[in-house]
Amino acid sequence: MARRYVCIHGHFYQPPRESPHFGYVPREASAAPYPDWNRRIADECYGPLAAVPFQGPRGRRWQAFENLYSLISFNFGPTLLSWLEKTHPQLYMAVLEADKTSAKARSGHGNALAQAYNHVILPLASLRDKRTQVRWGLEDFRLRFKRDAQAMWLAETAVDGQTLEVLCENGLRFAVLAPSQARRVRAIGSGKWEPVNETTLDTTVPYRWFSKEQPGRYIDLFFYSRSLETAANAKTLFESEQVFFSGIESCFKRDYAGNQLAHLASDGEVYGHHHKEAGFQLERVLRRIQKEGLAKATNYGEFLEICPPQLEAEIAEPSSWSCPHGVGRWSEDCGCRIDENTAQNWRKPLRGALNVLADGLDALYQDSGAKFFKEPWKARDDYAACLGADRMARLRGFLEKHAVRPLHGAEQGAALRLLEMQRQRLLMFTSCGWFFDEISGLEPVQALRSAGRALELSGLADARLGMDFLNLLEQCPSNIKKYGTGAGVYNALARPSRSAFLHSAVSFCAARALTRGLPFADRGYFHFKVMEMEHFVSAATSVDASYLHAERADTLEQKFFSVFVLRPLSGSGFDCFARECLSRAEHDAMLEGLRKYAPSAASESPAALFTIQLAYEHFAPEQSLLDSDGAAAAFLPGASRQDSGKAVLQWLQVLRTANYGGELLSQAVLDALSAFAAVSPLAQAPFVWELRTLCAARLSLALESRSPQKLEQIVKWVAFLRMHAIPCWEFNLALAAFLRLNADTAIEPVFAQTLKTLEAALGLDRNVNDNKKNQVA
Repeated sequence: MARRYVCIHGHFYQPPRESPHFGYVPREASAAPYPDWNRRIADECYGPLAAVPFQGPRGRRWQAFENLYSLISFNFGPTLLSWLEKTHPQLYMAVLEADKTSAKARSGHGNALAQAYNHVILPLASLRDKRTQVRWGLEDFRLRFKRDAQAMWLAETAVDGQTLEVLCENGLRFAVLAPSQARRVRAIGSGKWEPVNETTLDTTVPYRWFSKEQPGRYIDLFFYSRSLETAANAKTLFESEQVFFSGIESCFKRDYAGNQLAHLASDGEVYGHHHKEAGFQLERVLRRIQKEGLAKATNYGEFLEICPPQLEAEIAEPSSWSCPHGVGRWSEDCGCRIDENTAQNWRKPLRGALNVLADGLDALYQDSGAKFFKEPWKARDDYAACLGADRMARLRGFLEKHAVRPLHGAEQGAALRLLEMQRQRLLMFTSCGWFFDEISGLEPVQALRSAGRALELSGLADARLGMDFLNLLEQCPSNIKKYGTGAGVYNALARPSRSAFLHSAVSFCAARALTRGLPFADRGYFHFKVMEMEHFVSAATSVDASYLHAERADTLEQKFFSVFVLRPLSGSGFDCFARECLSRAEHDAMLEGLRKYAPSAASESPAALFTIQLAYEHFAPEQSLLDSDGAAAAFLPGASRQDSGKAVLQWLQVLRTANYGGELLSQAVLDALSAFAAVSPLAQAPFVWELRTLCAARLSLALESRSPQKLEQIVKWVAFLRMHAIPCWEFNLALAAFLRLNADTAIEPVFAQTLKTLEAALGLDRNVNDNKKNQVA
């Protein structure tokens, strides 16, 4: 029986924002009041979609929530999922669970699609890079979702014949493209082709593309509705539930006897980030479609099983969904831009410079990699299995499999540096580096940072390859006068400027001294462990002296440092000194010298003299001194140079006196945050986002223990956070999980009353039809 079906696809993606040198996301001022764009968009889009409050049946005792990822087709970029896994593990698990839930509801077809690893424009990549990008994306998907992917989302839907050949090569069943990317169609087995365009193409049925190089292989193609996508990008689709509903309804052909699919594919960030109410409208529309019987919600995999292609298609190549000039937006000054007053004549020479650099790095990898790996390029393809959360453990197993012989010490480090060099070389071609108008923007600078890290790992930054790269960047004109060219941008914003090991070691110890953190921590690429720490006070100076072990997760390099954090007992600010130690005896000698020069109470300026003497005796100024602003910006989430005043230091002192554990959510900490919020926006308080996540985790424990007292403490925090416009979707997620697991369980009256208080604090109302405010919160 023929039916109507509907599928909404969200492409959820952020460029890799982590520093290639440190492995964590640096501050991005344009994301204020958030520390970076990942956190901001997670609060506006990714998080709220996982627990959308909706109007349940009247008489329902508790608030109803919907995980929208279980209702829509979606893909998440691997680099974004990696960030979510570290920073928002409950949200990350909700995304994975949505795929499992949808597979049960949709004939075994999960909603999740894979994505080429770091969003490169595949038609502009070499065949070898195409294969690596696809294999890395598929392996990342397999490790996370515990199944093989049926399809792969292509960055900007950019495609050519070779890209589809690689997808066929890897056994993928389908891909999603824009209707403008279809060139001609015909019935399978027919000899006559019919030219099509985005207005004449029937987008309600799938098409088959047959491989030209692999006899018997093919991949099926869905071309999404242009009218829906255009309205979504213009935001008019989300003006009201009725507009959204009518837009979907208009996609269906009247009096058509066969199965047909109305489908929209767009950036997932439109649901909450680009359009505040879009996520709410999406939930309402999907529920209305089901209620009124307009169509059955599905995903692409299920529809393909129901309705295999009867037509085949040839594509326009190269082509994409966001550039009418093929793939010019990422390779030349094609005219695609946001600001008409800017020039993009930097795009072509930037790609040329990176291509030259890539060729040089590849030659080095081929020659040097052969000394360590049985098959260097096979090792690169398989390196994807090492990029997950347990990276250090996986790397050792990887070397056992791929190395020509057991590698130890310097050889092991050299082999892993080559692989990480290749990873950064691939990351420097991320599409966002060319999408926007100016070469000094966040995304092009990130591409240049990856290039700089790749050069650093190659050891050729000061050799011919590095010099040639800089000379080519001179040909990339910037729209910003102070930079002049891409070389100016690189030197000012992207060139490695200090030892990442040293910088991170100082930052860790500074943060630990300020907040009384644990003696070990993972931060970006680094794992730190304090081997010995001595704290003492001499006259007006508080001293924390640490002997620190640091290890990089990407190359397994290890170093030891002596780190000294000096703080005046009165006043604000602190000074940090660090240097690499080749032996424990070296650290002990410095510590003895520190005691020797400890100031007396009679000193004219004890703290200042102490600091000067320590620096003069043991440290080179250019490598060792990190001021309080630098330490805060480097390690304390949410801190910056402007934040290093009295309010921040007072707040950090409160955190320091709170024990690690329960007291972090005490009334004293809440009062200190209130004092901070009285003089500065709460969102700028260091660790406020981590405290929110901790509080949401404690909510899960309080719900599980059925403790009214613990729940009352969380209610205070929720009310405070919402009063200061801090989104509370993490609490919705925890509450939704509890209610789902206890839907048929009796709840004690006292705890039930406290639970209702929590719902009120979260702004939830089970009997109000308009839940727009809840969607935002």
